[in-house]
Amino acid sequence: MLAGLASALAAPRAAVVGQTLQTTFASVVFSIAFAVVVAPIAFAALGARSRVGGYLFLVSVVVIPEIIASALAKVLPDGVAEVLSVPSALSALRSALGPGPVEVGRAFRAVVAIAIFTGLAMLLVRRDAIRIEEEGGDA
Repeated sequence: MLAGLASALAAPRAAVVGQTLQTTFASVVFSIAFAVVVAPIAFAALGARSRVGGYLFLVSVVVIPEIIASALAKVLPDGVAEVLSVPSALSALRSALGPGPVEVGRAFRAVVAIAIFTGLAMLLVRRDAIRIEEEGGDA
């Protein structure tokens, strides 16, 4: 954020300032969304599993849906494939807010998808926490 603000202050033309601030805003929103969605996914993947099992789960949650979404992009209606995986939803959010006209509908779809992914990950974390607590109580 500081680099974006410094770039805006150092911009030689006024038109560049607006683009720089818009890009900085999109980057900050992307960073917040990334942190919000990746933290619970990482906890869900690595929390109650072995290290190898956790990494395989993480790959199955992040990479495989992205491959499937890319393969289905030509078949599905516009905007659907970009919200089928975490990386593509984050990318759609950043692109919707990036330089140029703000695409409110695209940003909204991306935010809803990110919220769904985060909610599902939080449910998995909660389930794993309850299971660990119950196993600890039996010992």
